[in-house]
Amino acid sequence: MAWSEGWATWFSSGVRRSPLYFEEELQDGVSHLFWLDVGIGMGMLAAKVVKPAPALGLLQVLDENWVASLLWHLAGGEEAAPSEPNTQLMFEALASDRMMTPPFARGYIQRSWDVDEDCQAVNVQETGKSVPALPDFLDALVGLGMSPDDVTAATQPKEEYPYDANKPLCQVGGVGSGDDGAGGEMQAPESPLRLAMRAEEGVAGSGTLRLTASVWSSIDGDVPVKLTARLPDGVDLVDGSQEQVLPLRRGTQTAVPLLVRHDSVPMQDIEVEMDVQTAGWGVRGVARHTFGREPARTVRPERAGPERTVKGRHLGHFVPLLP
Repeated sequence: MAWSEGWATWFSSGVRRSPLYFEEELQDGVSHLFWLDVGIGMGMLAAKVVKPAPALGLLQVLDENWVASLLWHLAGGEEAAPSEPNTQLMFEALASDRMMTPPFARGYIQRSWDVDEDCQAVNVQETGKSVPALPDFLDALVGLGMSPDDVTAATQPKEEYPYDANKPLCQVGGVGSGDDGAGGEMQAPESPLRLAMRAEEGVAGSGTLRLTASVWSSIDGDVPVKLTARLPDGVDLVDGSQEQVLPLRRGTQTAVPLLVRHDSVPMQDIEVEMDVQTAGWGVRGVARHTFGREPARTVRPERAGPERTVKGRHLGHFVPLLP
C-alpha cells in the first residue's frame, strides 16, 4: 500500500512540478487541510514520516510519504519535467514486464487486513498472490538504464533503504533488453516455478507456528507440483497435509497453509520441498524455516572471465571453469 499510495502522491507533484502536496479531509464535520513537501519531507506530517531502517530489509513496512519523497528525488526534483529522461524511465519501468508479469522477483505477497478503533491493522492475512513492490520497481528502473548512482543517492542504503542498485533482479526480453531482447546484458535463466514460505508465531496459542508455502508458475499448461513438508523431531503437524499435489497453470499462485506445534526450538529446520518432474524438464526447490537461526548462504561463482557477445547480444562476463 505504501508503494501505490506513495506513487500517487509523487505523480501529483511530478505532473505539477511542485513538491508541495495538499490534501483536505473531513473529520467529525470539520474540514482539515494538511500539506507535505515531498522534496524535503517537511510540513504538518513531518513528525509522522518514518524513514526505513537498513536492518529491516527490502520488504519492511514503509511510510507512503517517504516513498513519495524517494520517487521525487529519483525523477530529479523540480527540474524533472514529464519529458525528462528519468521521469520517462519511471513510467516505462512501471509499464515494463518486470512490473506486470508475476511471479515478482522480490517475493512480496499481497495481504488483507481490518482496521481497529486505534487505526491499527488487525487480522492480517496473506492472500498467496505475488504482487510488485518498491524493490521490484527499482530493479526495473536500473534495468532500463537509470544510473545506479542516482538510485543509491535517493535510497541512501546505509542510512535508510538497503537497496543495492548494483545488483538488480532484471528479466530478459523486458526490463533492460528491449522488446526482442537485443541490446541488453543477458541474465541467467530463471526457474519457471518459484517457492516461498512465510511463518507466523503463536497464531493458535503458545508454541504454535503457521507456515504458508506459496508456489508460482510461469509456464504454459497444467503442471502437477508435489509439495512435501519435512518436520524435525519435536514438531507436530496440527492442521494441513505433509504431502500433496497441486495443479498449477501459467501466471497462477497457490498458497498452502500448515499449522504446527513445538514445545521447544528444534535443532533442525522445517523444510518444505517443491518437486516437478516431466519428460523434458524438472524443478526442485526447498524453503526452510530456521527458527531464527542464520540461514545458510548460497555462494555464487564470480563472473570473472572474459566478456562475450554472440549474434549481437552481449552476454556479459563468463564464469571461468577451474581445470
